[in-house]
Amino acid sequence: MEINLNAVKLPKKIDPCPILEAVVEFRFESPFPYDAIFGIVYNEFKSDFSSLQELPILQLPEVVRRQDPALRYKPYYKLSSKDKKFLFQVGARVFSLINLNPYDGWATFSIRLKDLLDRIEKISIVDKYTRVGIRYINGFDFNILEKINLSLNISNEQLTEFDSTIRIEFPSGEFISTLQVINNAQVKKTEGIVKGSIIDIDTFINNPVKPILEVVKQGHNEEKKLFFTLLKKDFIEKELNPEY
Repeated sequence: MEINLNAVKLPKKIDPCPILEAVVEFRFESPFPYDAIFGIVYNEFKSDFSSLQELPILQLPEVVRRQDPALRYKPYYKLSSKDKKFLFQVGARVFSLINLNPYDGWATFSIRLKDLLDRIEKISIVDKYTRVGIRYINGFDFNILEKINLSLNISNEQLTEFDSTIRIEFPSGEFISTLQVINNAQVKKTEGIVKGSIIDIDTFINNPVKPILEVVKQGHNEEKKLFFTLLKKDFIEKELNPEY
């Protein structure tokens, strides 16, 4: 079964923008040894990022990191852009670009992604991409279950007032989308941490065959269609000030 995500009109932007974090992750096979990847990548990108942080996974033995399926695609290092808007994470067989809050918009984010992918191609560390994921984490300072087209009930009794975490995985075009909705989350807003809700969508494809930037654009479109299909129309029109 595939959900129809083509009936909804997609805004170019909404205000307030709920995006807390936008992540595009690339997993890959490489001709280079595990321990050589970061040095090659860092040498290419070090002028773009002002700080470097080792992540806790490096405290584990290398053999564990390689053999444990849960750790194989974890990043080892985190680099921050000079403007503090972007993070670049790198592991032995994975890299990702993260646009932090406030989100710059897809037009800007996609330009950064194109530059990243062009330079990754130049240093020839990728033989094959094995997974591409586009993930958006959205935060709201209220109970989102009351404003989405997703019903949670027992014997026709609505359960929107109870703390809940919902996770669903389903086909989305050529992709698969993992949707998580949490209505008792700690949400980081400009005024501080508040109790609210999270809509977390990870849209991914394994072993893509199309040009990688085209894959990213298609995945972003699938994620966006799911997000706006999930939201009730009245909520979009009356509270999110959409621009079409």
